[in-house]
Amino acid sequence: MASCLEESHQRVDHVRPLPGSVVPQGSFIQLSVDSSDSAQLEWTGDAAVSVTTVGSGSCPLIPQSVIREADDQVTIQLRSSEGEQVCPADATPSTYDVDLPTDLDTERPILFRLVLSHGRVGLRYEEFVVLPPPGS
Repeated sequence: MASCLEESHQRVDHVRPLPGSVVPQGSFIQLSVDSSDSAQLEWTGDAAVSVTTVGSGSCPLIPQSVIREADDQVTIQLRSSEGEQVCPADATPSTYDVDLPTDLDTERPILFRLVLSHGRVGLRYEEFVVLPPPGS
């Protein structure tokens, strides 16, 4: 299932692996804009977004925390729900509504840093998405 980005979404092309990931530190990974792995963000209100990821339907990436980094920057950490079960690669979309800090400057575009972690395999990576102000 290929996903399509809406015209209002912009995506940074490079991802920096986090310490402890399976990719050597200092490496950059090129992501395709239409990658089925890429997260999709969409405003659901002035201080809320929906986050959609595609992955295992049995072990979806679930938002764990939201951190305000600056007036126009937010980090959302997502982690797979895998435990001891097998996680099939069935490319199932999962969508979660995420409340954002109310002191963000939503009159400007907001930079979202998504930190995605797959626990059992130890894979961690980042994606960056810029959304224009809500309603624009």
